[in-house]
Amino acid sequence: MAIGFACTPMNHDTDLQGRYVNRKPIVQDGLIREMKHKKIRVLHIITRFLRGGGAINTLFTVQELDKYVYEVHLAVGRDIHKPQIKKLEKVTVFQVASLVRNVTFISDIRSLISIYKYIRKNDFDIVHTHLAKAGFIGRLAAKAAGVPIIIHTIHGITFPPAVKFLYRCCYIFLEKIAARWTDQFISVGEDLKKSYLRKGIGNNNQYQVIRSGMDLHYFKNASGDDKVKEKIKKELRINNDEKIIGYVSNLESRKGHIYAIQAAEIILRKHINSRFLFVGEGYLNKKIENYIYNIGLEKKIQLLGYRKDVAEIMSIFDIKIFTSMWEGLPQVLVQAAAMGIPIVSFDTDGVSEIVIHGKNGYIVDKKDTQAMAKFVSTLLSDPQKSKTMGMHGVNIIDAQWEKSTMITQISHLYSELYNGSV
Repeated sequence: MAIGFACTPMNHDTDLQGRYVNRKPIVQDGLIREMKHKKIRVLHIITRFLRGGGAINTLFTVQELDKYVYEVHLAVGRDIHKPQIKKLEKVTVFQVASLVRNVTFISDIRSLISIYKYIRKNDFDIVHTHLAKAGFIGRLAAKAAGVPIIIHTIHGITFPPAVKFLYRCCYIFLEKIAARWTDQFISVGEDLKKSYLRKGIGNNNQYQVIRSGMDLHYFKNASGDDKVKEKIKKELRINNDEKIIGYVSNLESRKGHIYAIQAAEIILRKHINSRFLFVGEGYLNKKIENYIYNIGLEKKIQLLGYRKDVAEIMSIFDIKIFTSMWEGLPQVLVQAAAMGIPIVSFDTDGVSEIVIHGKNGYIVDKKDTQAMAKFVSTLLSDPQKSKTMGMHGVNIIDAQWEKSTMITQISHLYSELYNGSV
C-alpha cells in the first residue's frame, strides 16, 4: 500500500526515475544547501506507527526533512495510526503488512523480502531504521541490498532487565550482529547509549546522541493559559482547591501503574483534597480500572483514556509522577519540566537527564512507593517549594529538546555520511 507522493521540481534535469542528474551538491556549514546532482533518497523503516515516542520522533523527521534535498520514503509495519499517516506530505509510504512487533518466523521472512525488494527497486542512498524489529530486519535488508549508508535510532532499550535472561541474551546477540551493518547509531539519550556500549554493541565512534524533538511551545502555551485550565477543570469537575497529581502513559505493564496506585493510596490518606489523573490507553485499562474500584478510590483516581489535548490536561497538574520500569528517554517528563511541573519519578534510564534530584523534582528507586509518596506529600504540603522546583524545570529544558534542533542535527549527520560515501 502506498500513501502520499514525493514531488520532484520540473525545472531540473531528471532521469526516468525523477532523480536529478549531471549536477553536484553544494555544501555550506556542513549542510547540503542546494542539490544540483540528485535528491538523496532516504528510507525510514519503523515497526509500528502508533502514538508512541518513537513514532512521533519518526513522524517529525520524515515530515520536516527538506524535500528539495531529500526524497523521503517511509516503510511501516501492520500497526499504524491512520490520522498520523495522513499528516504526512511529500512522503511516500509503503506498508509492510507482515512486519509485526512479535517474533513470527514466517512473517519476519516475508517482511525481510518485501523490504529488500522495495530498497532494490528504489535505489536508496540512506536507510534509517527505528525500533527493535524494524531495526534488525531493516538493517539486514539494507545490507543485503547494498545500501551505502545505514542508520539506526535507538528509542528505547531492547533488552531490559524485566525480559527473561535467555531472551535478553538473544536480543543483545542480534543487536551486536546488526551493529556490524550500522554506519551510525542515533541514541535519544546518554543513558541509553551507555547501556548499549556496556553490552558491546558497536563502538563509541558509531554513536551520536540526538534528543527526540518536540513541539514544546504547544505545552508551554497551555501551561500559561488560565482559560484552558478553567475549561479542563470544569469538564472533569475538579474544584479549584483540589491538588492534581498526574501520570501520562500507555496503560501497559512496563509503565508501572500498579506502583503509582499504591503510592496514591498512601498519599490520599494524608492529602484527602488531592486527585490523581491517569492519561493514556492500553491493554491493561480494564484491569487497572477494576483494581482502583476494588480499593474504593474510583472517585480519587480517574482514568481519562486517550486524549488529544494532553498539553491542556497537563496544564492542571500540580505534580507529575512517573513509575515506568524502563525507558529510552521519557518525553513526557521533558514536556512536564517545560511546563513548570515538578516531577517525582522512579530511577529509570533517561530520567536523570531531565530531573535533577532536589532541583526540579525527586528521583526514587524503582518500586519504592513509600519514597514516592513521601516526596509527593512534601510538594503538596509546601506549594512554594513546588512552584520553585517547577521553575527550575523550565530553565533546564533548552533548545536541544526542540523539534527544529533534532531535524538540523539529523540533516547534518546525513550530509556528513553522504559526502563521505559519494
